[in-house]
Formats: sequence, structure tokens, C-alpha cells
Amino acid sequence: MAPGTQAKLLRVLEDRSVRPVGATREMPVDVRFLASTNRDAERAVQAGLLRKDLYYRLAVHAIVVPPLRERGDDIGPLAEHFAELLAGRGLRRVEGFEVDALTVLRGYAWPGNVRELRNAVEHALTVTPGPRVRVLDLPAYVVRGARPDLASLPPDAGEVPTVEEAEREVILRALEVTGGNKLQAARLLRISRHRLYDRLRKFGVEA
Repeated sequence: MAPGTQAKLLRVLEDRSVRPVGATREMPVDVRFLASTNRDAERAVQAGLLRKDLYYRLAVHAIVVPPLRERGDDIGPLAEHFAELLAGRGLRRVEGFEVDALTVLRGYAWPGNVRELRNAVEHALTVTPGPRVRVLDLPAYVVRGARPDLASLPPDAGEVPTVEEAEREVILRALEVTGGNKLQAARLLRISRHRLYDRLRKFGVEA
């Protein structure tokens, strides 16, 4: 918000009145403000981007929501929720996620937070044959970026593939879905065609 607009908003908060465009008198208002930001508000104040007086006016009761990477226990339920939501919009309905798939999801940093998780689930439902989402159904960039804590898996989780093995399976699955079309597979995986060829050579797959 521009500095001038911040000053106007502060005046509304202090005076509880506004002057409509074209009016000559102030009009009293009775409103409650709810503000949200994905930035550090206190740092914005220190940097001169946010007025200190406006910040303290708005921050009467602050609710801090940690990023998704700090809420590992929320990732599974959110993924299940998105799977159910997207199934109702025409995508494949699944029974849930395999244990190792959930481990990968919990091990990824999710810089895009909840929206990125939703996109990853949508990708998985697009390519999975069902009935449960597997590691190889997840986007390749999620599998590559995951740092799963294998010690957290239950004893009956079975043998969990390495990240490299899972990445190979994801790429092969993408090629299967696209009928071997490498350009379409690269688009599906959200990587460049050159990157795809590089990974195929690494995994000993004919490029």
C-alpha cells in the first residue's frame, strides 16, 4: 500500500469516519478491519515500507500462521482434503496416499505453501492409476526437493525407495502417460526438455 493510502487508512481508523468522493462532510463508519500479509510486518516497519502507527493500529490481535514446512502434521490431512475436493471436480478419486508418498510430502519445503501443495495433489490425481497416490505420482520437483525423515516411518511401512529411484519412476510414469512424447512429458513434469534428457541419460534410459 502506498504511503499516502496508508495515511488515509490510518485516519479512518482513528476518526472512524470517511468522506465519500464528491461529499463535503465526513460520514461516521462502524467497521472492523482484518488485515493479512505474507511478509514480516515488523521488518516492513523497520524498512520504512509500513507506517509504524498504522501497524500498531492494525495489530491489536495478531495471529501468526507458520509456513507449511513448519507444520508437517498438517500436510497429510491437507493433501487428503485436496484429493477429496479435486475428485469432486472430475479428477480421479483415490483412497488416500501411500506412506512413502506422505513422507515425501512432509519432507518438501513447500515455498508456495498450501497452494503449491494443492497443485501437487492435482498433478498426482492426474497421472495416478489409483487406488492410492504413490511417490511416482508426485511431481518430480517435489520428489527431488524432499528430505524425508525415514526414521519417522512406522515399522510396517515396507521398503521405501530413495529419492533418486522415486524420481526415475516419476519420469518413466510421465513418459508412459504421454505415450513416450518427451516434450509433453517435460511439460507435465514442469522441467525443461534438456533437463529431461539429462535425467534420462543419468538413469540409463534411452533418450
